[in-house]
Amino acid sequence: MAADASNFKNVDKRFHSKVKVGNGQYIEAVRNGDVLIKTASGTKLVTDVLLVLDIDQNLLSVGQLLEKNYSVIFKDNKWLILDLSRCELISTKLADRIAYTSSLNETKLWHKRIGHVDYKSLSLMSKNNLVENLSKMVDHEDTRSPFLANTTWRATEKLHLVHNDICRPMKTSSLNRSRYFVLFIDDSTRFCQVYFMKNKSEVVEIFFKFKVMVENQSDCKLKMVRLDNEAEYTSRSLKSSTKSLNRTVMNMARCLLFESKLPDDFWAETINTAAYLLN
Repeated sequence: MAADASNFKNVDKRFHSKVKVGNGQYIEAVRNGDVLIKTASGTKLVTDVLLVLDIDQNLLSVGQLLEKNYSVIFKDNKWLILDLSRCELISTKLADRIAYTSSLNETKLWHKRIGHVDYKSLSLMSKNNLVENLSKMVDHEDTRSPFLANTTWRATEKLHLVHNDICRPMKTSSLNRSRYFVLFIDDSTRFCQVYFMKNKSEVVEIFFKFKVMVENQSDCKLKMVRLDNEAEYTSRSLKSSTKSLNRTVMNMARCLLFESKLPDDFWAETINTAAYLLN
């Protein structure tokens, strides 16, 4: 690519294209043609050069050179180009200080760090200084409904009401061979606790394990549980209408698993991470 139109020969004025550059943006290539360059072995014609007016340095594609059987060698703090007969065409010293720290958009970086949470929540956390070093960001519209937004009443005391939901069986067993998880969320504090199960029948034992743990930690008594009407609970008269409490955790876990490119059997680890981030 070159920016000076006066250097071009045999220009195709009908040519028009776009080139993706390092920051992800696209710039216009307004012409295509040939350019004459002076080399150590004489003047050479470089074909299929793009005229791009938005660049301030001419760019030579190593890939294109290799396709045309030229050789590119990096050695002893310099690089050189050899033609088909191994004659040197161009050589120059490697420039210093041409590598810089990546300036990934900070909003996108925090979006990934906090489990791909929606941008509206990121802005809220920033405004209320809920996360250290989270800079101020512009509000973004979000079409998803807030988690548990349809609850008409909210507890004001810890353990006054705990929401519960059991996920459907996963297609892949986790690393510890679990197929299910059960989620408990305190209505007042929104603190969530997740447990993994190989069988749904384990849920009763896990519930009482959770109950003992949170009551000991908080010095409060669990008063009400809102759950998904599972038969295991029905036998103990612990039934109520439920919300899809695991949806937020599941959506976040899917994003984390996709972003990390981990195998599907790591789903329990991403569920745990999502619960931790939500807390």
